Amino acid sequence: MRFADLISGPVLVLFGFALAVWVIPIEAVPGDPGEIAPAFLPTVAAVIIAVLAGFQTVIAGMGRKKTPSDFDGSSVLFLLASAVVFGLVIALIMNFGFIIGGISSTALIGFLMRPKGSERWWLLIIAVTLPLGSYQLAWHGLRLSLP
Repeated sequence: MRFADLISGPVLVLFGFALAVWVIPIEAVPGDPGEIAPAFLPTVAAVIIAVLAGFQTVIAGMGRKKTPSDFDGSSVLFLLASAVVFGLVIALIMNFGFIIGGISSTALIGFLMRPKGSERWWLLIIAVTLPLGSYQLAWHGLRLSLP
């Protein structure tokens, strides 16, 4: 697991900063004066992803415990498939908006976790309810415009 943390941590740091610096500013529309900008919450979430991934990398790097590597040929194929699906998820978010992109991105996160058995049903429930709940909270509760 330490080896996986050392690889996934920096990738997630780059992903979080790419979202905060490049993707979110391109997709966000200017907000009304005196209101919270529509890009505020997604930018905060992207920075939190980057910071937590940085902590994960540092903690994995400081670990002294030797563990056998779980990284093999099937892991490489899984990583490549995940990268392709991640590109499709970004395309869905950019073309179809937050709800469809949010559901697909949550499902991608679940796919990366490789759920088994009853965990798959929880993944489906979370993948649908989390983006819909976030959308309702932001749109109706906080009155933020979302793409």
